[in-house]
Amino acid sequence: MTLAEIGLFSAAFLFTAMFSAMAGAGGGVLMTAVLSGFIPPAALVPVQNAILFFNSAVRSGLYRKDINWNIAWPFVIGLAVGSFIGATVYVNLPEDVIGLLMGIAMLVFTWGPIKSHWITKSIPLRLGLGTVHGFLSSLTGVGGLLQATFTKLGLKKNERIGTFAVVITFNNVWRGLAFAVLGVSLVPYWKLIALAIPLAFLGGWFGKKVGDQIPERIFDILFKVIVTVFALRMLYQAVF
Repeated sequence: MTLAEIGLFSAAFLFTAMFSAMAGAGGGVLMTAVLSGFIPPAALVPVQNAILFFNSAVRSGLYRKDINWNIAWPFVIGLAVGSFIGATVYVNLPEDVIGLLMGIAMLVFTWGPIKSHWITKSIPLRLGLGTVHGFLSSLTGVGGLLQATFTKLGLKKNERIGTFAVVITFNNVWRGLAFAVLGVSLVPYWKLIALAIPLAFLGGWFGKKVGDQIPERIFDILFKVIVTVFALRMLYQAVF
């Protein structure tokens, strides 16, 4: 990488880390867009996963006191199953079909008549949602289903950010293990990954400081708008 490319990547990833820590969502989509300009498509998902691990792990640490483990653990187990299945077939399914189904599911979970207690009281449902999210995120590098699901859990702002962050951290761990088992090597991109580590800490810390100043109601609207924008983006890409 040239000095200009290093500067551009650093600025883009710092913004991504700040934004995801502040808003609680959006890091995966933003990082996919950033990385697409630096690495070939075949390596995009594995490298994105490794870098986002640090981003979500930092958020998990910053919001560790707010994590709701009763909500999180079924998602974590489901993600393990879905990630390993998805990683084995992620190059064999048409992305337009995946994007279309994902976009529809995100909109339904965000704005549909789904009640929070259906998800919070149903361990099998959370296991199933985690499995589907893990599968799809291993195929495309971008999930979305859990972001939409978390708009329906009735959690307070920091509890939502912390719980979502730890769930996504495990998602990154499972996907990383699955790609390693399949023989995917990240060695050619170690400099890029190493550069992202301090930026994740700095962006996560600053994003939390800003996020703490956002009122609960504004945060809820912001979170739903982010999920909706990404859902519409997926639908647009799938159709056109």
